[in-house]
Amino acid sequence: MSDFSYATGASLSEIVKDYAKLKKDPVAALYELNAAMGTIPNASIAMVEALMRGGESVKALELATKLLADGQRTAAQDIIGQWGMLAKGWRETKRLFGEAGDWVVGLFGPTQTLDAYTKAFKELQRLKRDGASIADIDEAEANVTKYKLS
Repeated sequence: MSDFSYATGASLSEIVKDYAKLKKDPVAALYELNAAMGTIPNASIAMVEALMRGGESVKALELATKLLADGQRTAAQDIIGQWGMLAKGWRETKRLFGEAGDWVVGLFGPTQTLDAYTKAFKELQRLKRDGASIADIDEAEANVTKYKLS
């Protein structure tokens, strides 16, 4: 969970709330959470749905929890792998020094660039997952590249 928090800026309490959603309705929760991450295969979510329909809610919840953890790990790796040196430095500084890290990095460049990059990257993942047009994907990739080079 900490890699996902580190990569996205989501607090651990927000991540715990995501896992709590699984208990109420694993299928709906996975579809909702995957809309933002784009890293959980729909076929895997369908397996959770089949287990729920078959009355195996405990197995469904176990699988849903594993899928969410794997999806978050993959999303974190994708995001971190795309960061430039400035973004990595900012995240490390923030991790080590908290709010003071924002001030230090603010001396060198806007932190909004990293947030914009993360948002653009998530949108690109969503478009690819949803089978968007090549033009839309190309535009999203150009947007990601723009922030990556900032």
